[in-house]
Order: sequence, then C-alpha cells, then structure tokens
Amino acid sequence: SFLIVLFLIALETFKVRKKAQDILQKSNERFSKIFNYSPVAMFITSIDEGEFMYANDLFCETTGYKHEDLIGKKLVDFNMITVDQRQELYEKLKEKGGEGKDFDLKIRRADGKITEVIFSLQILEIDGIMSNVYGVLDITERKKSEEKLKEVNKELDSFTYSVSHDLRAPLRAITGYTRILNEDY
Repeated sequence: SFLIVLFLIALETFKVRKKAQDILQKSNERFSKIFNYSPVAMFITSIDEGEFMYANDLFCETTGYKHEDLIGKKLVDFNMITVDQRQELYEKLKEKGGEGKDFDLKIRRADGKITEVIFSLQILEIDGIMSNVYGVLDITERKKSEEKLKEVNKELDSFTYSVSHDLRAPLRAITGYTRILNEDY
C-alpha cells in the first residue's frame, strides 16, 4: 500500500507538471504571436550583456538587419546610434528608473541610411533573465510630412503677408473715396 501511495503521488506530480508545462507552452505561443505580429518593431536584449535575445520581423525590416545577424550579438556592435545618443539615453533612462517611453531617436540602418524612430523600453524577466524589451516605431514618414507642413505654412504666411500688403493701398483709396462721399452727401 505504501508503493501505491508513492505511485499515486508520483502520478499526481506528473499530472501537475504536465499541466504546468502545457500552460507554459501556451503562454510562450501567445507571447510569440504577440511579439512577432506586433505592428510595432520590437526586440529584447539581456540587461547584463546587452545581447539580442529576440527581434521581430518588423524590427529586422526597419533596421535592415537579419535575425541571424542580431541574435547573440550586442546592441553596441551595430552602431545604430552614436556614443553621444547612447549617453543621452542612458541619462534619461537613469532618471526614469531604467524604463521609459516615447524617446525620439535617429538610428542607422544596416545600409547606412538614417531612420527616425520613437522607442520605449520596459524591463522584464524573460526565461529567468532580466531583459530590456524595446518597442520601436518608425516615424520617418511622419517627420517628412511635418517638415512639408512647416514649409507649406511658411509659404502660406508669406502669401497672406503679401496679399495684405498688396491690399493696403486699394483699401486706403476706397476708404478715402468713402470719406469724400460721406462728406459730400
């Protein structure tokens, strides 16, 4: 009967462990789907070494690097940002306890082109490793649109100044004629 009790305990332990593994597998699948199909470019690095652990397809597309180029290498190996930018970000993050969101940044892509992004950083424990989870949003087109809008507004201001300046003389004449008509009649 002692062996039966041990067998039942072992069986119950096996069932609990199997259920925990299933829950963990489903959780990993959900994380993978959310991470890989996110409309935001995302990557994860270890805090200690700064090595890439994961990068979604959109991050690879945004930066021009391939998964195999990134995983296991350090963020600083890619010179995506300058030393000055890195120091400035470090200071900002230090003020905010190591986490933050909506930092404007210019990054260098694999092909050397500069891309403007907004990024956010969250610290999480992933697979027992303290990690930085980055969300990166490419705002290059938005910045270009903002610049075009500024140019259009400057042109509009110039046009309205020109029109108001050109209308002053005729309006003075009309005002003068109205005064004459008013005095005579």
